[in-house]
Amino acid sequence: GYCLVAYQKKSEAYSALYWAVFIVMLFSAIVLFTSLFFRQLLARFVLDNIGKILENINENRGLFTEPGGTGKYRRLEPGGPREVARIAHELNLLYERLQLAFSEIRDEKDRAELATRTKSRFLSVMSHEIRTPLNAMLGLTDVLLLSPLDTDQARHLRVLQRSGQSLLRILNDILDFSRLEAGKLFIEDHEFGLFDLLYDV
Repeated sequence: GYCLVAYQKKSEAYSALYWAVFIVMLFSAIVLFTSLFFRQLLARFVLDNIGKILENINENRGLFTEPGGTGKYRRLEPGGPREVARIAHELNLLYERLQLAFSEIRDEKDRAELATRTKSRFLSVMSHEIRTPLNAMLGLTDVLLLSPLDTDQARHLRVLQRSGQSLLRILNDILDFSRLEAGKLFIEDHEFGLFDLLYDV
């Protein structure tokens, strides 16, 4: 019989395989670089949106931290991926609730200050009005003490005089509270009789 012997170079024999491997590797490299490129784009997109959120928080911080801060907060436009957009939406809701709470606090503060001023004016006026007839009573008591009296009458009048003076001191203390709230209270330094004080007690 006959035998047919053929010869082929290795490079020619494996050229189809080499091309297949090259195409697969090229395709894998293209897919890899494309995925990295889109990953960078997506990461930059997400980070840009998060950066806008942080910038918005910094811009609105003074509105909700400084006492008496007024003005309208800057809203966020929910954008980007779904989770980032949800964060922006929740932040807008939080701003609305905070501004409403701050507005209510300012209203309550104004009402409290008005009530305090009204109370101080009322105490001041009432103290003056009560002190007017009390001064007349104390003055007449002093006049009666200068007149001829027996021992019991003089003792009773002195008790009445001391009680009136105590009431007058209480009224002065009420006026001092009004002055204290108005920032006009001054400390006084004066002498007093220790024996008289102990006797009154």
